[in-house]
Amino acid sequence: MRRGPAVLLLMVLLLGAAYGAWRAASFGYARLSAFQPAAALAERPATGSPPLADRVVLLIVDGLTGDGVYRLPSLDWLRRRGAHYRLDAAGAEGAADLTVTLLSGAPPVSEGFPPLQAAGPVGIDSLIQAAARSGVPAGGAGGAALAALAEGALSPWHGGDSLAELEDALTGMLEPGGPRLIFVEAGDLASGDVDDAALAELDLRLVALFDQIDWRTTALVVVGTADRPGAHGGPPLILAGSGVLAGGGGDATIYDVAPTVAALAGLPAPVSPRGKPILSALAIEGRPLDALTQVHLTSRRAWAAAALRGYGVRTELPPAPATAQEGPEYLERMEQQVTAAREAWLKEGALRRLPYLGPALLVVLLYLLLVYRSPSGAAAFRAHLTYLALFHALFFALGGEYGPGAAGGDGPWTLAALRYAPAAAAAALPAALVAGFVISRRDYRRPRYVAAAGLHAALSCAALIALPVGALVLLIGWDFPVALPPAGLRVWFFLTALQVMVIGALAPVWAAATVQAARFARYRWPLPEVGDPEVNADRVVRLKALKRARKRG
Repeated sequence: MRRGPAVLLLMVLLLGAAYGAWRAASFGYARLSAFQPAAALAERPATGSPPLADRVVLLIVDGLTGDGVYRLPSLDWLRRRGAHYRLDAAGAEGAADLTVTLLSGAPPVSEGFPPLQAAGPVGIDSLIQAAARSGVPAGGAGGAALAALAEGALSPWHGGDSLAELEDALTGMLEPGGPRLIFVEAGDLASGDVDDAALAELDLRLVALFDQIDWRTTALVVVGTADRPGAHGGPPLILAGSGVLAGGGGDATIYDVAPTVAALAGLPAPVSPRGKPILSALAIEGRPLDALTQVHLTSRRAWAAAALRGYGVRTELPPAPATAQEGPEYLERMEQQVTAAREAWLKEGALRRLPYLGPALLVVLLYLLLVYRSPSGAAAFRAHLTYLALFHALFFALGGEYGPGAAGGDGPWTLAALRYAPAAAAAALPAALVAGFVISRRDYRRPRYVAAAGLHAALSCAALIALPVGALVLLIGWDFPVALPPAGLRVWFFLTALQVMVIGALAPVWAAATVQAARFARYRWPLPEVGDPEVNADRVVRLKALKRARKRG
């Protein structure tokens, strides 16, 4: 193919790749935003076990870390008279997501990507919904995260960001006749490093709160979010009061908080794929342990049944066992069924997508091999290395990560794109210059050759980035009937689409930069001549004559 039409064709292909990446990103974002967890379709139990306390207060302190417990004398006192645990918060980063997980016992719907504001808490079964359907009066006070999850189901409700703003509201709810279940979210420690004066003021507020609690009838659960950089260990969990076994402690997960609070208040456990009551923290001696376990297993069964339906399996699960001894085996069997259903669903989907995605991926792979084996393959390879190194250096320098925080805090992905798109453009320009310099070391006659080689480097760079993501789509598809893929994979998908869009849109700029770099390199560092041209030409003539003589002989 002549170089002029080839340049035009390559530009069209790059612009088409940019358009295709934009459509893929838009489609993927719409699918994620419309995602509903399995709990949204699950049959939610309405009855719980006998309560262990007449009233339960759940206090969430945003920013409270494990070492912060020992810096506050009030919490240290509470820890010594109750139970104290270190929580593993893996999979639930960010204050808003942690609040959702603490009250639901389930991983966040979106894990921050798209943000909670886009997906919303719709479909999540939490302690608030469990209290509503079981007829337990519940009130609350706190910030936006708790208000979004409550959706008007807490009465009374008082808004505020600190205990100082919520003090009067808490006093009213703790009086006789107040709600049996009280949710409080305080952001006194959410602003990062806190000085001694702020800690002293918070400590006084906590002491005043503790003085109003009737420890004979009320259970207090204090949990932190450890949402500050540099926090050591997981978030703390402290339980004290009625129904709590003093002296308990150890390790637990953030998904265990909701089932434990449900057991204290006598609520049905929220429908969730994770979490279990922390039995070592509950004063269940002489209490119906079998009933408590059955309530928990019934909720887990509801989620498993919904998950199996999502994967296309119509198997009827057996009811929860009547005794606690049968609980672990029953739970293991359900988890095995869900795992087997998921694997079968993934395999069936991959086989269904293989006829049309498989050939496309094969064509992309063959194109990459052809480019690398071509005369301009060295230029393309070095351009790819330059781009990948520079982009990821800029990506991490801007605070990006392959995880929930990729979108930049709680901001939407569209705002993150405004930050990472210039990074992709800034990495593409040096890559084009490197391609031009390497091509200048070869013998060529027209700039169209350089432009075509540069565009091949750009198109193959986009293909190299998109190839593993295409394989990912082949394996897991676009539909998520039960759970979303890990946040890192979702970030990888959208980040790849963004890069392909930028590289494709910059096709004319890439070609021009490659040509100008090659011209400058030829002018600044001319190619050295090897030997005398006349002597080399004479050698060529004599070698050709020798070959003809050998053929005649």
